[in-house]
Amino acid sequence: MLNAQASQAPNVPLRHPDRLFIGGEWVSPGSGTSIEVVSPSTENVFVRVAEAGEQDMKRAISAARLAFDCGPWPRMSHAARGGYLRQIASALSERVADTSQMWSSEMGIVHSFAYGTTQTIPGIFDYYAGLADTFPFQEAHTPTAGGETGWLVRECADRTHRLQNCSSTIGGLHHCPQMLAGSTDRGICDGRDRRGDWITPRSS
Repeated sequence: MLNAQASQAPNVPLRHPDRLFIGGEWVSPGSGTSIEVVSPSTENVFVRVAEAGEQDMKRAISAARLAFDCGPWPRMSHAARGGYLRQIASALSERVADTSQMWSSEMGIVHSFAYGTTQTIPGIFDYYAGLADTFPFQEAHTPTAGGETGWLVRECADRTHRLQNCSSTIGGLHHCPQMLAGSTDRGICDGRDRRGDWITPRSS
């Protein structure tokens, strides 16, 4: 049913509007329902996307917990995580046109503004990737209670999750520092804002 509905929007540059990305895979929503995204400029349905329900949120939270406890991301070096942030920045740069088109069509923002703003998003990822080489994640200190050397270590203590439906710029400012620190946070969206699809390689 969702596949048939998605086919009604051939100009939408989304590969999987009928699915949710959970635990590294595109999966069907537990409810099997979709959300109609109406374009303000035409008042027609721009695209139908999978609707995430309570079951899907629980699956996403469990996947983030498993990734934090057992996955490789929190155990990578900051430099390695910074390399992935740079790869994401590069992929985002390649899809500026797609992203600005979706942004304008789904909520009516002037396309020229959407295009200009979207061009800045890769820079957010590159900025935080650069911090992998310069930010003092570990600092040596002289312990006040005695001893020769103590260490101040700044690291991610836990993964986070939250309901979120914000712009890609704000999302990048939230996610990038968390990702660099080792969080497996992915932000659980309500289904209307699907611009996160542009992070996924086109070949997926």
